[in-house]
Amino acid sequence: DAMAADDDAPLSPRAAYLLLRRHVLDAERAALLEARGTGEHPSRVLARAQRMLDQEEARLGRQADAG
Repeated sequence: DAMAADDDAPLSPRAAYLLLRRHVLDAERAALLEARGTGEHPSRVLARAQRMLDQEEARLGRQADAG
């Protein structure tokens, strides 16, 4: 992982948060794909949710780059 230079070194609280948030985003994306597959939700709602996830991922990338 790019956030930890050494796999045995503990992560800083900030790096741990970013890593955890990325895992949550991955789970949210998986749930979104599953919801898309069921056809239960309007495509505009799913597209909006996808944009929100994309924006959050971009924000996390900027935080990681800044930190």
